[in-house]
Amino acid sequence: MDINVFTIDMKLRRVRNSILKILIFYFMAIALATFSYISPTSIFSYEMVIVGVLLVMGITLFFVGIEAIQRIANSRVEYELDLLNKKLKDQLQTLENIASEGHDNGMKEKINITFGMSEVQQREYDSLMQVKIGYDRDTIGIFICSFLIPMMTLAITLLVKLSINNI
Repeated sequence: MDINVFTIDMKLRRVRNSILKILIFYFMAIALATFSYISPTSIFSYEMVIVGVLLVMGITLFFVGIEAIQRIANSRVEYELDLLNKKLKDQLQTLENIASEGHDNGMKEKINITFGMSEVQQREYDSLMQVKIGYDRDTIGIFICSFLIPMMTLAITLLVKLSINNI
């Protein structure tokens, strides 16, 4: 089975998206818990501390999950770069061998083929350096929006409770 960086990229994106979906549902559950645990007599209670701890745990697990995905992707990119470096070393050895053979009619063709292969390897290197999994703009945006759900719920609930207590 041939697994390269780009198939790993596609598979890890699915894992990252699953983490984001779970996080959205998790924060929505915390928002619902916030509605149900704020008591009319006291704004702060033990239940709210537990909800706060759950919120912090959700944030921590999100960052831990995304970091794990990045480590997996980076290790695969490093592996592919090592293979590419070995190929480049072989190409340089081939050029040295061609240069030491002397001047024959096929030498120019061999050099052109070797340079063509090195150009392909350079494009592979450039594409490997483009692989980014983890904290992209979409991931951060979804995280912030899903985190705002329980925060806005808490703020609105507290404002309502405070206004009811002041009446």
